Amino acid sequence: MWETSVMSVEIATRTEVCLGSNSGRLPVFNQIAQGFLKTLASHGASSEVPACLGYLDGNVKIDGAAYSRRLVVLAVEDLKQQIEAPLPLAGEVYELMRLLELDPIPELRLYRDLATAILRIDAVLHLARIRGAMEPAGGKRVYH
Repeated sequence: MWETSVMSVEIATRTEVCLGSNSGRLPVFNQIAQGFLKTLASHGASSEVPACLGYLDGNVKIDGAAYSRRLVVLAVEDLKQQIEAPLPLAGEVYELMRLLELDPIPELRLYRDLATAILRIDAVLHLARIRGAMEPAGGKRVYH
């Protein structure tokens, strides 16, 4: 129990360092989101989605320190401020959710909305890999 509490405090501290108190790290999140989408797009067409599922577990350097991409996404998801996300990025995330038939698709207006959507996509793809994606008669993969 004590280890879990210490780990939570450490993660929260890293999150604050990762984003900074003024959320000045959103360009890093933008890079991670674009990288995630590009990685899925490049592997999705060839049915190699499981091969790209480790993207968020890779590291990114911020001010000389390495942080997990997933930690940055989680930190953005936890933002208290309501910061508008760029429309092109929100549109790309929306389109991927639509293609994966992830219903309901929430309004993707804020950065934290995008972060939640990216984590949801990642979780669904991991689950599909674990369970084996169901293939209906038409051969189209369903991820929910």
